[in-house]
Amino acid sequence: MLVRSLCLLPLAGACGKKAPPALPQPLEVAEPMSGCPNPVWQPGQFRPAEIELVNRAADSVLVVTDRCRGHTRVGHVGPLETALVPMPNGAVSYQGSIRFFTYRGRERRSGVELLKPMGELRLVIPETARAECPEVWVNGARVANGLTSIPRETIESVQYLKEPAPGECARIVVKLKGQA
Repeated sequence: MLVRSLCLLPLAGACGKKAPPALPQPLEVAEPMSGCPNPVWQPGQFRPAEIELVNRAADSVLVVTDRCRGHTRVGHVGPLETALVPMPNGAVSYQGSIRFFTYRGRERRSGVELLKPMGELRLVIPETARAECPEVWVNGARVANGLTSIPRETIESVQYLKEPAPGECARIVVKLKGQA
């Protein structure tokens, strides 16, 4: 009888351990570091405990978020799958949004996704990766190689558009001399 009771004890303990439901987590109260962008949630506010990652790409995707001095892994989601993962604390605000870096497939092709921090967090990862923000546009056409490839003496003007449309990347618009 004693042996039977001792055998059932671990089973009873395992059944009684249930994970608590995910609730909004209070932020840790900490002094902001100098030179850091504003955090998405201020100390004392509540934030979602989890984020839903919806992958519409044909590749598996690793998702990482911006923090003040580095990045934090959020989760990994398989091709055309959905996962509910813990949302790390300490995300910084990028023009009022949370910025996520995505790394797709074996080659780890990178992309950037923006998400407004309202209500339950749900990041939909599109079929194709979004390029790094801000985008660089030269004479009305988007360029991938950035500002460093443009000789200074050829630039007539540079304009920074903070958010051309809701949810879009900021743009650096360059007009070259002698071109319309």
